[in-house]
Amino acid sequence: MDGVFIRLIQKNKMKPTISCLHIELTESLTKHVLKNIASLDKFIKKSDESVTCTVELAKTTNHHHKGDIYKTEINLHTAGKTHRVENTQSDLYISIDKARDMLEHELRAHYGKKQALWKRGAVQIKKILRKSE
Repeated sequence: MDGVFIRLIQKNKMKPTISCLHIELTESLTKHVLKNIASLDKFIKKSDESVTCTVELAKTTNHHHKGDIYKTEINLHTAGKTHRVENTQSDLYISIDKARDMLEHELRAHYGKKQALWKRGAVQIKKILRKSE
């Protein structure tokens, strides 16, 4: 294993569990998944130790005439919420990338909702303080 791969494993807070169904888990596939999952670390609180991530890669069936169909499923469990995305594509690497993008979109939306709620609460407190002056 090269240094980049080892650094990805050490740097990643989530330590994803990767499972495969009807395909072989190669080192390049593992690197690709780890790189994509590591880029989502910025959405996870540093103090959150209960984060778990499972990635399931599968070749759906062998009977397709136009080539293989691959499915990627990512489950991310944080302290307050479970995020789940699933994507199906004809290329496994594209399926991983799209599932990661979908999960990032979901995490951004969740983070945005929390920020909006915080700001609304702060505005309400500010209004109360202004009235009491």
